[in-house]
Amino acid sequence: MRIPGAEQLVDLPLEVLLAPAADLDLDTVLRRSLTSARSRSGTRGGALVVLDEHGEVDEVLLDGLTGQEARDLAAAEPREARAAGALVASIRDGETLFARLVLSGGDHAFTDEDEVAVRALARVAGVAVRNARAYALSERRREWVEATAELAEAFHPPVHLVELLTRIVAGARRIVRGSSAAVIGAGDHGFDVPAVGWDEPTTLRDLLDEVGPQVRRARETGEPFEATYGVRGTVVGLPLSSVLTVAGVLLVRVDRGRGRLPAEDRDLLTSFATQGSLALDRAVLLQARQHEVVAADRDRIAQELHDQVIQRLFATGMALRASSRAPNPPVTQHRIDETVRDLEQTIRDIRATIFELQHGREASLRESIAALAQEYAPALGFRPSIHTWGPVDSLVGQPVADHAPTVLREALANCARHAGASSCHVEVTVAEERFTLVVTDDGRGLDAEVYESGLRNLRRRAEDLGGSLDVRAAVPRGTRLEWQVPLGGQ
Repeated sequence: MRIPGAEQLVDLPLEVLLAPAADLDLDTVLRRSLTSARSRSGTRGGALVVLDEHGEVDEVLLDGLTGQEARDLAAAEPREARAAGALVASIRDGETLFARLVLSGGDHAFTDEDEVAVRALARVAGVAVRNARAYALSERRREWVEATAELAEAFHPPVHLVELLTRIVAGARRIVRGSSAAVIGAGDHGFDVPAVGWDEPTTLRDLLDEVGPQVRRARETGEPFEATYGVRGTVVGLPLSSVLTVAGVLLVRVDRGRGRLPAEDRDLLTSFATQGSLALDRAVLLQARQHEVVAADRDRIAQELHDQVIQRLFATGMALRASSRAPNPPVTQHRIDETVRDLEQTIRDIRATIFELQHGREASLRESIAALAQEYAPALGFRPSIHTWGPVDSLVGQPVADHAPTVLREALANCARHAGASSCHVEVTVAEERFTLVVTDDGRGLDAEVYESGLRNLRRRAEDLGGSLDVRAAVPRGTRLEWQVPLGGQ
C-alpha cells in the first residue's frame, strides 16, 4: 500500500522533519512547525492560526504575513486557497482540529509535491502538539498537587486567614501560569482586596472597573465567569464558596496570547478554588479552636492564681501578723510590717491580673457575637448564621466593641418580635478602616412605626461614633440592617 507523501517525507532533511517534535514547549513546537513548512516550500510568508475548543480563532503566529491575510486564508477551503496561490494544511491533536498551517507562495507556484509534503509535515506537527499539550497538562497537574499541599502549611498555629488567602492566590498563578491573581471581596461600598499577587496595582483597578459587575454577580450567585481583557488577556473569576466566612472571588488574569483558557486549565483552577474554600473553612474552625484554647488557658491560670498563689500568700501574711504580736525588737517588727505590706500589694496585683484575664475573654467581640446568636436561637426558632471577615478581635477598638453587641442584640430582638423570619444572617466585616455589621432576615419586613421606635437608638450609636445606620428591604423579601462605623470611632 502506498502512503501519499511518504516519498516527500523521506526526501526531507532530517532536521526539518524532526524539528516540530524536538521540544515539549507548545509555543516552540508551533514556531518550529511553521519554520519547517516554510523551509520545505520556499514560500514568502506563512502563519499558524490556532483554534480554541469551539473552533474560533484563538491565536495567530505570523511569519511574513499580516494577521488579516492569515485569517482569510485559514477560513478558505484548501482548493480555494490553492487557487489563490496558498497552501492550507490542518494540524490535529488526535481528532480535534488544533490549528491551520497557512503558506502564501507569492511569485512561487506550489506543486502537488509541495502540498503533499506540507500536509505530511502538518501530521508530524500534530503528533508533536499532542505530546507538548500532554506534557504541559501533566506539569499543571503537578503544580496543582504542590499548590494544594502548600495550603496545608498555613494551618500551623497561629492560623491567619490572610496568609491562607495569599497562598491561594500564589497557587492559582502557578497552576495556569497566570500573570496576576487576587482575592476580591465585593461589598456595597466598593471592593476589598485581602490578598493580591498583581503585577501593577493600577492594572487591577482598571480591571475591576471593567469586570466589577461580574465579580459581584459571582459572589452573590456562586457561579464562575470568564471574560476577555485587553488584546491578549483572559480573566477568570471563581467564587471561594466558604461556609464559615465571606471569602470573595478568586480573580486570575492570564496573558498568554490566547483568548480563552483550555477546558483542562479551567477544571484545574475550579478544583483548586474548591480546595481553597475548604481550607478557609478549616482555618476558621482552627481559629475558633485556638480562641477556645486561649480562653480555657486564661481560666486555668486565673483559677490557679486564686486557689493556690493568693491563698499561700494570704496564709504567709497571717503568720507574719501573728508573729508581729509577739515581743520583738523594733527593727524586726518594722521588717515584718514591711513584708506584710509587700504581700498585700502582691495579692492586689495578682487579683488585678485575674480580672484582666477574665475581662480579656469577655472582650472578645467574635465570642460575644456568637453568644448572642446562640442566646436568641430559642426566640427565633433557629440559630442565626454568622460570617466574620477580617481581624475582628485585633483591630476593633473598645468603643466600637462595646456598641456592636448592643446593636446586634437589638437587631435580633426586632427580628424575633416583628419579622416572622425563617432565617437570619449576620455578617461582620473589618475592612478599609471600617467596621460593618449587617443583619439580614427573610421575614415580612419592618413597618415605619417599628423602625422609628426600635432603631432610633441604633442610629444614635452609629452617629456618635461617626458612622451610619441603613435599614432597607432585602431581596427578595425581608429586612437588611447595616450598621457601619469607622474603626477609630470614639
